[in-house]
Amino acid sequence: MGKNIVIIGVILAVGLALVGGGVWWLQRKESGAPGTGEVMRGPEIVTPADEFEPAATPELSPVPTQATEIQGGAVNIKKFTVEGSNYKFSPATIKVKKGDTVQLTFKSMDAIHDWSLDVFDAATNQIGEGEEEEIEFVAEKAGTFEFYCSVGNHRQMGMKGKFIVE
Repeated sequence: MGKNIVIIGVILAVGLALVGGGVWWLQRKESGAPGTGEVMRGPEIVTPADEFEPAATPELSPVPTQATEIQGGAVNIKKFTVEGSNYKFSPATIKVKKGDTVQLTFKSMDAIHDWSLDVFDAATNQIGEGEEEEIEFVAEKAGTFEFYCSVGNHRQMGMKGKFIVE
């Protein structure tokens, strides 16, 4: 009698695991991409430049500025490519001038990552290894701001950088 109860318990546990796995698989399949879900936005973090110490990564120089004439005024477009890998961004610091239009291409080099900058409501989707996505926004506010990866605990693990608007 005791053996039968153990066997029934094991069968129920295996059945529950299969049903749970099937539900997870169906939800993942419906979302369109493995491992993606809601992007969780954290609070905007603004730190004085002298308090922020990112990992030693060379500073990114933008591709030569393109001036585009729009309604009688020049618009400065700054283009950047940022790579995300192993809990870091390269480059970890980006500098622009207030009013610049920023075109940023984000490339995920090793896993699922994204690039988020809350103060300008700028963010890529979560993308997998070898994928890239471009976003564009205007740097309307001067200051030093934090960009980060919103996937899991990547931000807490150090996947963040400094966005400086002069």
